[in-house]
Amino acid sequence: MKVSNKILVGLCTVSIAASASFAQDKEEEKKNWSLSVNLGANLSGGNTESYQVNAGAEYKYTLQKSDFKVGFSLNYGEVEQTDVDGNTQKVKDVDKYNIFAGYRYNFSERYFADLAAEMMHDYKADIKHRYRIGPSVGVNILNSESFILSTSVGAVYLQEKYENDLGDDEYLAWRLAEEFTWNISEGTKLVQGIEYIPESEDFDNYLANFVISLEAPVSKGISMFVTFKDSYDSIPVDDKEKNDTSLIFGLQYSL
Repeated sequence: MKVSNKILVGLCTVSIAASASFAQDKEEEKKNWSLSVNLGANLSGGNTESYQVNAGAEYKYTLQKSDFKVGFSLNYGEVEQTDVDGNTQKVKDVDKYNIFAGYRYNFSERYFADLAAEMMHDYKADIKHRYRIGPSVGVNILNSESFILSTSVGAVYLQEKYENDLGDDEYLAWRLAEEFTWNISEGTKLVQGIEYIPESEDFDNYLANFVISLEAPVSKGISMFVTFKDSYDSIPVDDKEKNDTSLIFGLQYSL
């Protein structure tokens, strides 16, 4: 799938969700919804030419005791390679995207329940797609204007399909997660999250994800951000690397 098509599919997903929510409560739409779109790019030249683009969007709609979010993220890149005859061509180096949706119901300021779903694709990891969906319950350990710290535990159904006829896999797993937000000042915040997803019948087979992001305003509605992501697969397919890290810089526009 071309980059432009992936971005279009993601934007259409966000737009459809936004339109449905706007119709529910037009009087309070400015108070209850938010939309953010981000974009980043890396270019290099000289001995090796390459480029990489990062894009994403998230729409969130909040009610009195619940909120809903949907979005996507994309990371695509090509690098120049030279064959034995001296011919050069650009080949795909990075092709990773995910589409996600989540619903949270707040029983109180302290306790909540989540239902989350995600679909992802990772060219380098030979993952054609990975689906996961499941509920969880959690608690806000801290919940103030400056600091939010929460933990949650739940179950998830996970299905993986691999490239190059490497087989399929599906199983039930547990999910343990932690999220932390520090609102440093108006428009400036630090967000960090960890999740651990072990297979319910084999704890040696697990996924682990870590993300930390810093966002600071540039002008009204526009901010710059830097995000570090680390994804770990204890049993990768076809002897792929277990650890996958990325550092992303970009700009974000928020409504």
